Amino acid sequence: MKKLLINKNGPKTIESFLHAKKDFLQQEEVLNSILKEKAPQYTEIEVSFFQLCELHCRFCWQDSYDPTGITTIVSKAQTVLNYLKDQKDSLRDTIQVHLLGGELFEDSNDYYSQYFDFITIIKDYCDTNLPEKKLLFVFLTNMNFQLETTKSKLEVFLNSLAENGTNFILTTSWDPSGRPLKGEINTKFHSNITYFKNYLSEITFVLTKPTINKLLNNQYEYLQLLVDEGFTIDFDYYMPTTNAESLMPSDWDLLNAFRMLIKTFPNIRKLKAWTQNINAPTKLTCASLSKITILPDGTITNCRHLDYSDENFSTKIINESNSSMIFNFISKKECLSCSYFEQCPLSCFLMSDSKHFSSKKELDECFYKTLFKEKNEQRPV
Repeated sequence: MKKLLINKNGPKTIESFLHAKKDFLQQEEVLNSILKEKAPQYTEIEVSFFQLCELHCRFCWQDSYDPTGITTIVSKAQTVLNYLKDQKDSLRDTIQVHLLGGELFEDSNDYYSQYFDFITIIKDYCDTNLPEKKLLFVFLTNMNFQLETTKSKLEVFLNSLAENGTNFILTTSWDPSGRPLKGEINTKFHSNITYFKNYLSEITFVLTKPTINKLLNNQYEYLQLLVDEGFTIDFDYYMPTTNAESLMPSDWDLLNAFRMLIKTFPNIRKLKAWTQNINAPTKLTCASLSKITILPDGTITNCRHLDYSDENFSTKIINESNSSMIFNFISKKECLSCSYFEQCPLSCFLMSDSKHFSSKKELDECFYKTLFKEKNEQRPV
């Protein structure tokens, strides 16, 4: 696969984004009706401020040397406000604003005042105009800063947010194969997550083929340590990147990964459909029916960060809407006629639509259905 670059060709204003999306509104309305009880109860606004990062993770979609966006951190708040104003009547009960780099809190970065101003602009608007909505800011960080001065700056910043009445959480990730961080308690990463544990919502890993292989070969000691120390862990699906040929798992890989995780880490949130008896419909893993992504140069898309080519997917790439991919998924899988539809969280539709994933198909049956059957077989009579 040719090197995939971040999408810089899309609309740069909410008005042009919604205009480009208008042909798919009816399709989205149908999906929202079908999936109404399963849709996550939040609107997600993802803001990628810039791509600069000291880590160069194999599964990451970013160009970690690209400084684009570092001078427009605060101005991106206006794009968020424009979206909130235009979509006021369709916003969910909770508005989640996901903030990421690159790495937001890298030792060489000192953008805390810009982050604070960005957040304050949005918070003030929501307090005044959307007081009935819950507003939550979610920071995505690798927690790998090395300097005590960085730790102190971050602590001051988080305290200032708390004093301002801002609701926020941190999320981070550790990966046994794709991230160059050792799984050891004597690392700065472990020291940092321990120090900021009260702010950390979860620590995730990515279900790439190499990581699944390690999990199946019992190489997950550090993940077990994190759980034992009271951290919440979860997984993310792999979003196709330039390295998809070697990183994309097959459906067989995912089936066995889920089997292992259900047995070993049953408290993982994305597994609760198989580890808990839930009466209400299970919420989707994907939030793309109520999501926008603002990229470093100001490009606005749905959930696709990269400038993908149609030739690598089963469904035509439409950056403003994920509806066609979702329709393709539930049609191919015959989800609506499946007896487990209400219980199933479905999948990452982007991953599932990738030809790198479909070309590795090994199972005749949807692996989610297989897992539900196995769950029912184990249920006591």
